[in-house]
Amino acid sequence: MDAYESERPGRRQRMEMVIPCSDRMQLLKRVGYTRREIVDGTKPVNIVRHQRSRTRETQGLQPISEAVESISRKAKNLLSFGARKRNERKFLEMADSFSNKVALSGSSVELTEKTSVDSCDVEV
Repeated sequence: MDAYESERPGRRQRMEMVIPCSDRMQLLKRVGYTRREIVDGTKPVNIVRHQRSRTRETQGLQPISEAVESISRKAKNLLSFGARKRNERKFLEMADSFSNKVALSGSSVELTEKTSVDSCDVEV
């Protein structure tokens, strides 16, 4: 192992590993792939490559997007005079109360067709 490590050439640079498109096509055709198979195989790769580049381009905009969402939520809450927040708190309190009752009773809960999320009526 030491002999191999000491005699092996250095790492190749990225440009040294690139195979030109024409050489790659000839190699694949020689192995037995048709032009249609090669094209069909490259389409999904190009789609993913494009998606990755879009992700890299928009990553810097994420904090701005989160700020806009936060401002939007606050504006909706302000325009509804806090009704949205009150309803949310009420729903969370009912859910917490329900889970405490279930925990104290020690029984398991099976959701049935009568389960209603809107009114929080659940058969136990």
